Amino acid sequence: MLFRSAPLLRLGLVDALLGAEALSAPGRSLPEALARCQAEHPGLQWQLRTLRPQEIERELLAGTLDAGVLAARPPVRGLEQHPLWDEPNQLYAGPGHPWHGRGRRALDEAELAGAVLVTDPYFDTGPAAELLPASARAHATRADSVEGVALLVASGAAVGFLPEHLVQGQPALRRLRPVWPARFAHTQRLVLACRAGKAGRPLRSLLRALALGT
Repeated sequence: MLFRSAPLLRLGLVDALLGAEALSAPGRSLPEALARCQAEHPGLQWQLRTLRPQEIERELLAGTLDAGVLAARPPVRGLEQHPLWDEPNQLYAGPGHPWHGRGRRALDEAELAGAVLVTDPYFDTGPAAELLPASARAHATRADSVEGVALLVASGAAVGFLPEHLVQGQPALRRLRPVWPARFAHTQRLVLACRAGKAGRPLRSLLRALALGT
């Protein structure tokens, strides 16, 4: 007698993902999509891993992940991206930083050039990369995660771009202040990435549950 193995869905996720958009975006709610997949595939097994965007892409190409949720990036050959939602971001300063009290006022080019900036693994290929002078980007401190950026910004030692939902949803971060929103506010698109071409049944269910077709 042959036994059929349980279906499996392997997902890669970026950190700081579960903001209001991920939980409640119309037609894009991740918890609802996962619940529908489970209902359609009784006994479905899950592997969920938090990884950097580059790691998600490498594992998708290698076939060790089925799909990944990450910030939109220039397309990698062999992968396709399905838009999920747009996530508002701001440049933030924490208490003790000289820009913390600047509010909506503009900064001059010398101040921007001398910025002590902390960036996350998504910064270089995202829309924020072109919003500061090259001199500020060249000497940025690199954090391994969005939470790492938030920690250093909260210390007052640096400024950094953060999702609005993270700052608003964490009491410890609510003293952070946006810096010059007219210049630095932007949206970062989140996408579901997967290998181009044929998809397994659980992945097709996930795509349908997120109203992405296939």
